[in-house]
Amino acid sequence: MERLRRRHGRCHPAVIPVLQPIIAISPGCPSIPDRSHEKGTVSTGECKVIPLILIILLPEGALPTTGKFILNVQFKNVSNTSVRLLKYFDDENNLGIWFEPSVTRLDGTPLETRGGGKITLRGELSYVEHQPGEIFSVPIDVTKLVKDLQPGRYNVRMTYRNQYGEDCFKGELTSHAIEVTVAKLLTL
Repeated sequence: MERLRRRHGRCHPAVIPVLQPIIAISPGCPSIPDRSHEKGTVSTGECKVIPLILIILLPEGALPTTGKFILNVQFKNVSNTSVRLLKYFDDENNLGIWFEPSVTRLDGTPLETRGGGKITLRGELSYVEHQPGEIFSVPIDVTKLVKDLQPGRYNVRMTYRNQYGEDCFKGELTSHAIEVTVAKLLTL
């Protein structure tokens, strides 16, 4: 939502905060790169609309520990058309190719992450077809992607990147941040 306010005799746009994710990029924002060449983005004149948002949630009743910290990473189709997503998440060892967590202590100190790089996709590729409003969820153990996770409180967000597949979403999605308390793994 946008309104105009007067400052020094001229009108300036002012952003009024909204409590829902922003899915469209406003026209005339030079800080946003033009991604119209990427599959999965839709050009609307000067605006680019990204059809998916990334949401992260702790599973209900879950207690993140230094040994196991599961996040449900959800892809939600926020467009009015179906969106195809490459589904190549079955091998836990390759999750770092697609997903990069940002885990930061509350004092601002970031933790080092594992993963990234490129991969050679073998065999037949599978896809998930998202209808408008649908959610596809992938459980991810953050301890597999972050080095030296210690007990404490953290701000966590997740970034998904894809450059593979045909006629599917290609690009980058970043989730909102959530605050998480990680407990020490107790062994008996």
